[in-house]
Amino acid sequence: MKQYVVDEIRPGDYNLVKAYLDDHFVKQSMEDLYWIFLEKSLYAKVQKSHRACQPYYFALELKTNSVSAELLVRSEKMMRCDCVAYATDEQRQWLFHTIDAMFETLQLKT
Repeated sequence: MKQYVVDEIRPGDYNLVKAYLDDHFVKQSMEDLYWIFLEKSLYAKVQKSHRACQPYYFALELKTNSVSAELLVRSEKMMRCDCVAYATDEQRQWLFHTIDAMFETLQLKT
């Protein structure tokens, strides 16, 4: 699986990152797993046409010393479909910016 990983998070920063994720993204039932919903304007052509599969998201996992986000754009409603695919360049850049902005907002060095 392709991922974007920010590692070597300091132990004291874990709680700050967790609080931010809890406030800004959708927490899943699995501990420290979040969904970052993709902006509709960034949907690829096939994703726009698959209205029944929308919305789309990236999965993000918080660990005590890292944050990792899959580069797979997932559907909230379908596990397997042509619209579930690795992020386009634009989607990937949006994800990178979203995660980097979190660290900037929290004033954490990565």
